[in-house]
Amino acid sequence: MEAKETRILVVEDDFDAADAVRTILESEGYQVATADSAAKAWEAIHATRPHLLLLDVMMPTRTEGFQFVW
Repeated sequence: MEAKETRILVVEDDFDAADAVRTILESEGYQVATADSAAKAWEAIHATRPHLLLLDVMMPTRTEGFQFVW
């Protein structure tokens, strides 16, 4: 399979859900990084410069989800 240049960051606090999304996207050839909190997402954004962010908006702390601003 031809590798895609598209980098995707999956931000999800549920490990199983993040792993499932990552597995599906990687099987299609996308480059995928994951983060389980907003703080780790910011680190990953700066490190990987993703083209797309898939964000869980119902994460537990007040700096997560709907309040995350890119």
